[in-house]
Amino acid sequence: MKPLVTALIDTYDHERYIEQALVSVIEQGLSPAELEIVVVDDGSTDKTPSIIQKFAPRVKNVRKNNGGQASAFNTGFAQAHGELVAFLDGDDWWAAKKLAKVIMPWRVISMQRPSATDTTNFTRRPMRRGFVFRQNDHL
Repeated sequence: MKPLVTALIDTYDHERYIEQALVSVIEQGLSPAELEIVVVDDGSTDKTPSIIQKFAPRVKNVRKNNGGQASAFNTGFAQAHGELVAFLDGDDWWAAKKLAKVIMPWRVISMQRPSATDTTNFTRRPMRRGFVFRQNDHL
């Protein structure tokens, strides 16, 4: 089953902070089936890799040569399986229930979305180019 969210964390020499960052993600209250955690270590030279390893197998650790933050996020994004991707720097942390607040609107929208073959609740509205489909309840 595809996780709902991938927490994508980039890190480089964050041995002082990475544990707090990881704990703040794990404590978001989502199950491992709902929350995938991917950490991209951008070539750390300190103890960051060994700290990340303490969280295995809950946390997927991707090591790469140093290439900068954008490079780390691009590498991690390729490893992400979640429907949503939430970014976090390795020297930062998330407040309690942050993910629940962020994904709540998405969950509401996705629950209201009918299947691709169900067009009974939609109307066709002409636009300059093509058409836009809207649910009748939200007109």
